[in-house]
Amino acid sequence: MFLRAITILLAFLALPAVAQSCGSRLYVSGFFSTVHVFDACTGQYLRDLDARSRLSGAMAVRLGPDGFLYAVAETGGALGPAFPARASGLAGPDNGMTFGPDGNLYVPGYDSNSVVRWDPRTGATSVAVAAGLFHTRGLLPARDGQHIFITSEGSGALLKWNLASGAVAVLATGLVQPTGIDYGTDGMLLVSSSTSVVRIDPATGARVTVSARPLPLSRFSSCWCRRPCRSALRW
Repeated sequence: MFLRAITILLAFLALPAVAQSCGSRLYVSGFFSTVHVFDACTGQYLRDLDARSRLSGAMAVRLGPDGFLYAVAETGGALGPAFPARASGLAGPDNGMTFGPDGNLYVPGYDSNSVVRWDPRTGATSVAVAAGLFHTRGLLPARDGQHIFITSEGSGALLKWNLASGAVAVLATGLVQPTGIDYGTDGMLLVSSSTSVVRIDPATGARVTVSARPLPLSRFSSCWCRRPCRSALRW
């Protein structure tokens, strides 16, 4: 998510100049450019993953459980041949794209106010969540393996979706354009709310603390591979 990407990039800036190159790669999606590939040890730019004409409006890049990279571009609609554009009504695919504990890929639809599911084993798509969302942004698989957290930017809400039953519960409200979401080291949820970060209890939805310090957020997402990933035209 945003916070993870920012943390990684800031860490690169702190690396000594003598840092050695390695086989690990950092893939960063730039909304106004494409997906860029960096050396994960030195931070050195290596190349673009693909042409901007194919990845225009790149929103997210993720490493799948099959070892392939999956990139989603807003202009293209979705994952191209692997995931047909506007499949199951998906519009405005956003940077919360993630693989769930069930092995399916979930893509938030900012303009379609939905979450679309893609099964990589069959290639089938379906609407996973359609109710209670307004400008869907962030997705985060819960550590219990049964839920996915969803940020709804337009309604200022954090929701908790049960994969088995399909039930959607409102976990927290009153957030200001919530986008990125991740777990903190203490197990609490960290949700970006405007230029602040809200720390939320994943079980109760209670706000624990709020960081009022403005954060320089940018429109990019990242994916880190410990080894060179197998590349395929999965977008």
